Amino acid sequence: METFSHEASTARLLAVQTIRQRVGSVSGKWLSDENCVQIALACATRQHDELLEFMFNRQVASASAEHNATLAMTHEEWEALFGSNARPLRTDKIQSVFSEQAFQACSKNLASALRTTIGEVSQGQVWGKTWSKLACVMAIHAESHEDFMSTCLGNLVRADIRRLEDMRTELDDNGTEIMMLAGVIVALSNSVC
Repeated sequence: METFSHEASTARLLAVQTIRQRVGSVSGKWLSDENCVQIALACATRQHDELLEFMFNRQVASASAEHNATLAMTHEEWEALFGSNARPLRTDKIQSVFSEQAFQACSKNLASALRTTIGEVSQGQVWGKTWSKLACVMAIHAESHEDFMSTCLGNLVRADIRRLEDMRTELDDNGTEIMMLAGVIVALSNSVC
């Protein structure tokens, strides 16, 4: 049975509060905690403009895109919310995204790229959780993909870094599944707020 530390809960609450203050001051104080986390996640991706336009109204998308670098989720916030020691509060939206064909294809490609890392006992246990797979799929789309991925899994084996770069190039060449990635962002934000 997993234990949930007071320290991890406090870090999660602080991260959400910090994100809400930062995003709310630019994009709208009326936004919910979930919306603010969604904007921070979307801004952390390489496809932030497309995601923001898809997920939010024109006013919010425009204001958020204009301040993308400021609003993007930081490494510390990512660790508090989706790191290897973090735990979801809710999982109700995760299963529907996990069962989508586009997500399964991306997850399968990611597992192939991470085969050495997830072959390790500790990282394999983290990867085995549906929530962690969603976080890793989000991480591969992030500007700081290596940092986010390593934090999510607990570590990255160097042998997998070249395959991750190849996967990123393939994602760039083939285009990102914006609907799938938006669904991942919504499910992840719902799980921590």
